[in-house]
Amino acid sequence: MNKQRRSVEQVWGWLKRSTQAAPLGSADDIAIVEADISPLRPGRIKYQATHWFGKCEQNVSLPAGTYVQVLRREGNAWIVQALT
Repeated sequence: MNKQRRSVEQVWGWLKRSTQAAPLGSADDIAIVEADISPLRPGRIKYQATHWFGKCEQNVSLPAGTYVQVLRREGNAWIVQALT
């Protein structure tokens, strides 16, 4: 077993590059609502092949099946808005 060891700096650099957000306006910032999002209650979204909490700052309800644009992340939830 001849495993190549990587330094902490190499691994950290790879992690930083792999977690950088795509620029807004790209196809990568589109998600689908899996559980309804309402103005007072977060729902669930599927974004980049993973399920997350989703919140909307606007005073609208987003039913399941709605495509949304991902704006930013706050803690373990993504802030989204309806596609226009």
